[in-house]
Amino acid sequence: MSMSWFLACLMQLNVISPLFMIPLKRWPRIGLILSLVTICISCFASFILTKRHDLFATVSDLRLQNNGIVEINERMWRTLDELHQKTYVRFTPYLIGILLGLYLHKRRLTQKNNLLTLSFGWIMSAILLYFSLFGLSNREDSAWEKSVHNGVKDLLFSCSFSWLIFVCVTGQGGPACYSFAAMDISFGVRCIFAV
Repeated sequence: MSMSWFLACLMQLNVISPLFMIPLKRWPRIGLILSLVTICISCFASFILTKRHDLFATVSDLRLQNNGIVEINERMWRTLDELHQKTYVRFTPYLIGILLGLYLHKRRLTQKNNLLTLSFGWIMSAILLYFSLFGLSNREDSAWEKSVHNGVKDLLFSCSFSWLIFVCVTGQGGPACYSFAAMDISFGVRCIFAV
């Protein structure tokens, strides 16, 4: 039952989603501005929470220091409580997904991108994924750097993963589409989500 916070967060986002989806459908410009402003507020909330509570930025930040294992355990749970379980911090990936879905809905799926666009997209996706996961690893970082990293890592990861979804849905992902569509991977994901 320890992961039930995610279901509660997801339910709250589902309840709130018509506030974004209806303006995106009826008044696209207003809906897009509302979504982008909410993404910025969500990123800023992550920044403020990290700065105020001295939270971890990455898993590599869990190295043992002078304070010992008790201090690390306390900071890890505080990071989980203050940063990961808050619904307003989870707006960024949720709204990026809604915006991607809207773009794919409006775009003709038969329209293909050229090789230059695909190459640039894959390179940018890899760079964004690297910085979202390992941006501050193997170095001493300040509270400011940790706060900035926590503020933008959900945005960077969501944009990187959105590229993967985009190329797979449009049929331009090549081997990535086939590996993610494999039956054993999807079965594992379903089992993990059910737990």
